[in-house]
Amino acid sequence: MRKVFFIIMLLGAFPGMREVCAQGIGSVLESVEANNLSLRAHADLTKAQSIGARVGNSLGNPDVEYNRNWGSPARLGVENELTVVQEFDFPAAYFIRGKLAKLKDRQFLYEHSTIRQQILLEAKTLCIEIVAGRRLRAIARQRLANASRLCEVYARKLETGEGTILEKNKVEMEKVAAANELNMVNIELEVALNRLKTLNGGQDVVFPDSVYTETARLAPLEEMIARYEQYDPTLLASGARRESAGQAVKASRAEILPKLEVGYKHEFSPGEKFHGMIVGMNVPVFAGRRELKQAKAEEVYARTQYESDLNDVRTALTAMYARAEVLAGSLAEYSRMAGDTHQYQAYLDKALNAGQISVVDYFTEIATIYEVQESEIHFDRDYRLAEAQINAIDL
Repeated sequence: MRKVFFIIMLLGAFPGMREVCAQGIGSVLESVEANNLSLRAHADLTKAQSIGARVGNSLGNPDVEYNRNWGSPARLGVENELTVVQEFDFPAAYFIRGKLAKLKDRQFLYEHSTIRQQILLEAKTLCIEIVAGRRLRAIARQRLANASRLCEVYARKLETGEGTILEKNKVEMEKVAAANELNMVNIELEVALNRLKTLNGGQDVVFPDSVYTETARLAPLEEMIARYEQYDPTLLASGARRESAGQAVKASRAEILPKLEVGYKHEFSPGEKFHGMIVGMNVPVFAGRRELKQAKAEEVYARTQYESDLNDVRTALTAMYARAEVLAGSLAEYSRMAGDTHQYQAYLDKALNAGQISVVDYFTEIATIYEVQESEIHFDRDYRLAEAQINAIDL
């Protein structure tokens, strides 16, 4: 597997290529990040979640109560009573909930980074497919132009008696097939461009590239696994959820602690006034036990889920590297064959014009040439898609 790690799969590598790339796919990704509506909406959601994580970690509203009692008989007068009471948790509870809010903040930011990575990866994938589509369109146009040229040639030969109706029908069918293939490629290109425009917030995207201008590289598998464990936002979010679940258990324990009440009481009636303090305790005898049990169960789930996510990342990377290795080998072989097709096509044209081969033989051979060229494009595209998926952590 190591032989694929530093393979440079590009038909032509030139100095200054990174600068060109920065003006191509790189600029598209910058535009998508700035304009994507889903990413903006999720950023607002992240802010709201961050604020919500801190709700409940402040003092509650004080209770203010006023009582007015009339005496009976009336000579007893009127008695007034004013009470102000403030309830608060033990200080440790506020500290624990504050730490939990910070962990939640980290979790929400990592989740936002995951959404961002997914959107940018989709945009990069579309760019790769668009370049491949334009390369396929160039071949389809060449095939249609070639078939159209032969249609004119054999139409004249049929008029002069040098050709047959079978040959004319063959080249016309080839022209129809080439036209249909070109239409399909154009449709697929239009779909990809429209989707890229959608990712860009509905704004047009300037991306005229018809060749790949960056070198596809892969770091060693072990190094990439280590980087994912340290930087992958999906794993980081899962790890933050695990830490938050552990802190939530501590917060649930803190909720079982008694709540303190401190207040002021003022009683007054004609000729009498009384001032005093109120000190009390709210003992949660019945509440909080099930919440603590639930928090512990959620902590176990979060820990298990993190281990599952970590194993999924390692397994997925190993599989993607194996796929990339196969694609790299196939691409190298088809690139070698595609380099010889242009000269071979010139030989076929000369042989057909000289009458050394029939029209059927010509189109059979030329179809093989187009198949090799298209296969080279497909393998190049698939390898770059695999590389983009693996290196998504760098987006």
